Amino acid sequence: MTMVPFHSNTDYLALDFDGVIADSIEECLVVGHNAYALTGGESDAIHHLSDLDSETIEEAKRLRSFIRSGQDYVYIFKVLDLNVQISNQSEYDRFTSEHQEDHDRYFDLFYRVRTEMLDRDAKAWAELNPLYPGMKEFLDAFDQDRLFIVTTKKVEYAQTILQNNQITLSTTRMYQATREYSKQDILSKLAEELRVKPLSIHFVDDQIDTLTNVQPTGVQCYLAAWGYNNPDQVYQARVQNIPVLSLTSFLDRF
Repeated sequence: MTMVPFHSNTDYLALDFDGVIADSIEECLVVGHNAYALTGGESDAIHHLSDLDSETIEEAKRLRSFIRSGQDYVYIFKVLDLNVQISNQSEYDRFTSEHQEDHDRYFDLFYRVRTEMLDRDAKAWAELNPLYPGMKEFLDAFDQDRLFIVTTKKVEYAQTILQNNQITLSTTRMYQATREYSKQDILSKLAEELRVKPLSIHFVDDQIDTLTNVQPTGVQCYLAAWGYNNPDQVYQARVQNIPVLSLTSFLDRF
């Protein structure tokens, strides 16, 4: 498919954080596991993902492609604890809907455990979130006046990870999406504030559902194939004419 050119002097780049800038899967699954342990599940707290058996790690990583927010990392370990077979997004969404009563508790537990880990040893926590190869050099070289981060991660968490990698980016360039203020809301608002056409904003995310919601705004969307998605989600992107980028093609394009 033909991609809209990126003009470095007039266009803007907006990046998701987890699955685009940072490979956060170890940190998120460690936090999710330990949060689930506090609910009385059959698991003890761990410090590294390697503390789990390889089969559990593999299945937890596979389920990662279906998650939507922090509490979902706790739901992953409920799925594993109950030995529920999940093969697609619809089945995962049905499972969380059937256990909706856990949502708020899992959300609170996830962020409580994460905050405790960060407060105990911020550097060790940040190192569980390594940047993807070449990303530090890319961010160091990119014009920050034309760069935004739009993520469901709390800004202070993303900032801690960037600072651990000696990357300075003003928090005024970083936006946290919530259920009340979605990524499409943020990007539409940015276009208004920047007084540009939405097509002048190029948005890279690794979740097809997010891009599907953002696409009608007119923002140019891209799927980060190096992030947390599966072949079916990559296929959905192509069907919807959303360009699929490898990490190499992303670094070359922008």
